Amino acid sequence: MAFFANPTLIVGAGPVAAALTRRLGAEGRAYRRLDPGGLTRRLVERAETLILADPDDPAEALAEVFDLSAARPARQPALRLVLAHGGTWPADLPQVPEVGRVRLEGFALEAQAARALLAAHPLHAGFDPRGDQAPHLLIAGTAPPALALLGQAIRLAHYGEARPVFTLAVEAPQDWQAQVRAAYPQAHQACTLNFVALATPDLGPAPPITGAWVCLDPQVGLDAAGHLAERVLAVQGVAPPVYLEVGDAIPAGDLEDWDGQTVPVSWRAAAAAALLATGGDHLAQVIHDHYRDTTEAQGRDPALEPAGQPWDRLDGSYRDASCQQAAHLWAKLAATDCRPIPLAEAPAFAFAPLEVERLAQVEHRRWAADRYLNGWTYAPTRDNALRHHPQLIPYADLSEAMKDLDRYVVRLVPTLLARSGLALVRGLILGLGPSPLNTGRAVRRLAEACLRRLAERFPDRGLVVATTLGDPFARLVAALALDHFDAALWLLCPEPLPDLLAAQPGATARRDLLGLVARAERRIALTGPEGLDAWLRTRAQVLLLPGAAQAPAAPARQVRLDPAGAGLSWGFDY
Repeated sequence: MAFFANPTLIVGAGPVAAALTRRLGAEGRAYRRLDPGGLTRRLVERAETLILADPDDPAEALAEVFDLSAARPARQPALRLVLAHGGTWPADLPQVPEVGRVRLEGFALEAQAARALLAAHPLHAGFDPRGDQAPHLLIAGTAPPALALLGQAIRLAHYGEARPVFTLAVEAPQDWQAQVRAAYPQAHQACTLNFVALATPDLGPAPPITGAWVCLDPQVGLDAAGHLAERVLAVQGVAPPVYLEVGDAIPAGDLEDWDGQTVPVSWRAAAAAALLATGGDHLAQVIHDHYRDTTEAQGRDPALEPAGQPWDRLDGSYRDASCQQAAHLWAKLAATDCRPIPLAEAPAFAFAPLEVERLAQVEHRRWAADRYLNGWTYAPTRDNALRHHPQLIPYADLSEAMKDLDRYVVRLVPTLLARSGLALVRGLILGLGPSPLNTGRAVRRLAEACLRRLAERFPDRGLVVATTLGDPFARLVAALALDHFDAALWLLCPEPLPDLLAAQPGATARRDLLGLVARAERRIALTGPEGLDAWLRTRAQVLLLPGAAQAPAAPARQVRLDPAGAGLSWGFDY
């Protein structure tokens, strides 16, 4: 590897340091990895960024860097020193020198990994927030980042009135329950927690599992993931996505070998990517900058307030609050069927008053969950030292002034996205039921014409194709929409995915199906054909019907595709 003048220095001999170097190497960025004790004064003087990768003794490692940086030339910017640590912020650390040679940042590995993983695989990937479904996450095992993953998921699991449910499957449920309660003593205020045995998890009367995370030793994780998937399928009849922690392994295999459910993830790789990302907290910084601008517009100097400091000098608790608000923004979009697109491609957008009120309630639940997880409790008078807050009450009991704060956060979403180069459009859900149509040239031509005309008729909407993918016609329409019309794909599951895969006539059909499953944004479990019909009636805004197929009573917008007869027949004012 060719090193540039000021490479990133990584100090560490463990798996975190290895994950960081793999990431830097894959991106072609300059770095130099050192074992503990390998730092020299010259290296520290010339470096721009130095990462202490989960050191055994953080205090000793920091003291060494502070000593070696004392002779750093004053003309150079302060050294960016990142302490990447496991667990909570280490205690009894030496004070950062006042001469300004070092700018210390903390990076909580497991917490940041959990945030990155749930950003890549959001909770709403496994259910429909607007379809009267509740998020129900199953977390199996206690290995990292299980505890951090639970905390972050509780913060994000607020989409509407449905109370989120978390089932924690472990070998010793009582011991894990004690650890979870010690870490998050107020978690029960924000969600329902069930602790069950890993070998035979009791799913009880809880709503269907919408996602599962397996946080076990990778040597046993794959078998456990398969066992859990079989258990959930047998008890609840659903096949949710299963995210399997694989450690440092690099998954191999072909698409046709995939079961359609198990998704390999690595928390250390996710943490490394988040740490090395440029502008990773961009949206959170936009939120904070907007707060500073608003404070200044009100005639106050933001620099005089702890929460109004510039981002690079902002206290970690205020940074985290902005990061959590930014992370939940995507849940708010999922709860309103809205999609972000490049700013230049969309007209102005504003939430309707009823949407604002509904999302304000969601925002209050999110805010309360974050406070509860940080140890706050209700009290009629606010006391920061005791973590008492008078607003930890139901949204309906808030004063109008307090409700307006939540409404303001909601109305701010389009502005925040605009300052990030994005705009919002409402989704246009195109529903497809089962179809006997083939995928010949005439059918393909009509399907393309239908999608094109919908895009022209609704230029301010983002196309969403919702289908079971169970037949060739559905897969054709989904592939065309994804490849040529920037659409999203929602997989409707009136039957378990393993049954759908088993019903495919051959390897080619199975591969095509799995390729589209991998591209689906949502996987929505439904209760058989009746559940599929009900969902299409209530959620689809346009139905694409084959030939003379019988249509549900709603929606009013229907398009019939008949290659042997009239071609495309539009059942609404086109």
